[in-house]
Amino acid sequence: MNNASFVEKNARVYAEKPAIITKNGYLSYSALNSLSNRIANYLIKNGIKPGDNVAIFSTNNEQFLYAYYGIQKMGGVAVSINFLLQKNEVKYILNDSRAKLIFAEESLAEQLPDKSETCLKEIIWFNKSKSGITGIPENDSFKSIYRLPDDPASIIYTSGTTGEPKGVVLSHANIISNSYATIHHTRILPDDRLICFLPLFHSFAQNFIANSTISCGATLVLHKKYEQDEVLSLAKEHNVTRFYAVPTIYIKLLNTPGSIDYLSSLTYSFSAASSLPVEVIKEWKKQTGLTMNEAYGLTESSPFATYNHEFKHKVGSVGTPIENVDIIIADENGNSLETGKEGEILIKGPNVMLGYFGKHEETAKTLKNGWLHTGDVGKLDDEGYLYIVDRTKDIINSGGEKISPREVEEALYQNDCVQECSVVGMPDKIYQESVLAYVVLKEGKDISEAELIKFCKERIAHFKAPKKIRFTDALPKNATGKILKRKLREQAKKEFS
Repeated sequence: MNNASFVEKNARVYAEKPAIITKNGYLSYSALNSLSNRIANYLIKNGIKPGDNVAIFSTNNEQFLYAYYGIQKMGGVAVSINFLLQKNEVKYILNDSRAKLIFAEESLAEQLPDKSETCLKEIIWFNKSKSGITGIPENDSFKSIYRLPDDPASIIYTSGTTGEPKGVVLSHANIISNSYATIHHTRILPDDRLICFLPLFHSFAQNFIANSTISCGATLVLHKKYEQDEVLSLAKEHNVTRFYAVPTIYIKLLNTPGSIDYLSSLTYSFSAASSLPVEVIKEWKKQTGLTMNEAYGLTESSPFATYNHEFKHKVGSVGTPIENVDIIIADENGNSLETGKEGEILIKGPNVMLGYFGKHEETAKTLKNGWLHTGDVGKLDDEGYLYIVDRTKDIINSGGEKISPREVEEALYQNDCVQECSVVGMPDKIYQESVLAYVVLKEGKDISEAELIKFCKERIAHFKAPKKIRFTDALPKNATGKILKRKLREQAKKEFS
């Protein structure tokens, strides 16, 4: 098997069909396969062997994808690097992954360390030529090398919110099984056009969107990042049918008059990265008529693990396990808990990673007896639907009472003045921790701290309501748009310690 073999298959079946569309034009399946083959030949010519790690340091563009598939075609392992990282951070990942060669975008040159500081033998620059790389072979004939199911196909680095980034090693079987499950459960068809502005270095965009699109023979409408006007224009121009975003983006769309008009061709919408507030889900349905589809997963699960099915959609849940995947809720000793009890979410199945690259101790802590210990707190109902309570590290312990930030956030989102919010624990001399909310107000709206706290106390237990609220113009986020609670906790610690 080889994840890149889908490119070859679809080059035969859908030769001139657009595989990738950008604002500058399109790349057919035939062209994608040809360019990927040239990359594979280039790597072999330069001494790269099956199993070697090859890095990609690029924004969202077609070059990222044909380099990615070219690496996998010849048996290499594609290492994705966040294009927002600075020189020392990139240096860490290059050395940690022991990458032998890197494909890099010229515009990111200042963020790339000197070759002598790394394990790199060569730096290959993407440029604006037709092929995207100067000097790659003209030979575009290549057949994907057979790889065993457990052979590594990619390494995707975690964001490093709990320490140094770790390289999640995903096998060909991990990626292929997850693509099949994505296509099956979310019902992607070859006629679909899926928009992707979330970063390809992240597992969600790389696997759930891009790999699933290409393996299905659908069309990927690709943009470098979320720029609302350009994304909406692309969606309308190319009749995008499937829209994938994070809660922050959906909140912004709903609060921008006229934006929904650009999305009339949509038949499907999906929210990723973190749970979408129930009030936002209801408003999206009201304005678009579309169900907001949600799922659960993490980089270590390739990422797809559960899906909230349209045939029986439960608002507030992230659904049931996808095919061939098992999920249990466990206590601190890994013992399965009964229905309705809260505990750590454990996952087992063909989607679970091989491990963290070069980090055997960290792998052993996360993978136990075949179960992936997620560090997330959840519960299952009597029909097997999963509900996310919170990250273990995000739970607030206030005088012995365990408070879920998400529950407080749901209460805040019911207020018409609140556009976005995030709840964290702040130091408290008496109770150890108290509830602190960071809130972004909607444009033209105003409410006092006391009024908003009172609003929460009318909807949740008083001990769960925020003790303090900090109004802010924006919340800190990573490249995927996920709110960085770690930074908010650090800010709270500085202010209240």
